[in-house]
Amino acid sequence: MWSWRLWRSLAAADINDPIFQRVSQIHMPVRASKGGLRLPRPVALLGAIALIGALIHAPALMILVLIIPILLITTMVAAPLLLPLATWLAGIHLTAAVISGIDREKRQNTYDLICALTKGRLSASWSFASGIAHRGGWFALLRWGTLATVRAGTAALGGLILFALLAAAFGQQVLGIEQARLFLLILLLLALYYSHIAHSLVTSLIVGLLASSFERSKPDATALGLFVYVAVSALPFLAAGLILLGFEWLVLEPAPLLRLAVEGAALLLLMALREVAVALLWRALEWRLEWGWGDMSAPLQRILVVQ
Repeated sequence: MWSWRLWRSLAAADINDPIFQRVSQIHMPVRASKGGLRLPRPVALLGAIALIGALIHAPALMILVLIIPILLITTMVAAPLLLPLATWLAGIHLTAAVISGIDREKRQNTYDLICALTKGRLSASWSFASGIAHRGGWFALLRWGTLATVRAGTAALGGLILFALLAAAFGQQVLGIEQARLFLLILLLLALYYSHIAHSLVTSLIVGLLASSFERSKPDATALGLFVYVAVSALPFLAAGLILLGFEWLVLEPAPLLRLAVEGAALLLLMALREVAVALLWRALEWRLEWGWGDMSAPLQRILVVQ
């Protein structure tokens, strides 16, 4: 699958690549170390006295001691649920950042020089976009969060399956189609969850490079890139949602096995459509940068060899 091969290339980018090094260090100047903020002792003492006085005057403020840990725990629980949205928003940011970075290089008359390296225009552009993706540190954070969530979810699913098998073996519960449907849906959702980061970020890179390949102003290229990214991201979900809605509308009381087949087909279609979108965008990018359709695997193979 093209998205996974490109994702591995992006995740394991060659940090010794001169193009990658140059781009990933843009706008990252070394800052002079500053000493920590220290309050004068009289101010700290007055603050402590004021806090104690406030607690004595209004004991209800003690609830803050409980609210803060509760908020931290809630954030930890909600983070995996918000991570797909954060990944999608990161893709929007990455699309705009790639377009902005290439526009800056073109205005400085250095982009053609970067692409003139022996790596080829497509490989050099991919290294450029990869450097932008790794700039900052949010890429590693999103990747780590996704992997941690999927591993925790897989372990939880394994525990549920083991518990259900043991309960069925001792006659305490019958393992039927509803339980099997639940386990299979969780497995497919975990696969969708894991593939979401690869599809989103790879798509954003390709779209950013593709929009930058046209001779347009930066605002026009950014608008085009963001429109394509949002459309490519939303249409597969829309198609899967229409299938589920149509099934719920047409079939009033579906059999569990039929419901499982339709739900599984919708999720698989969603992942397949996103994969097809990545392949088509890559084909278009290859045509724009290599000036010929050719063999789609050849430029990708050069990227993988270089990485």
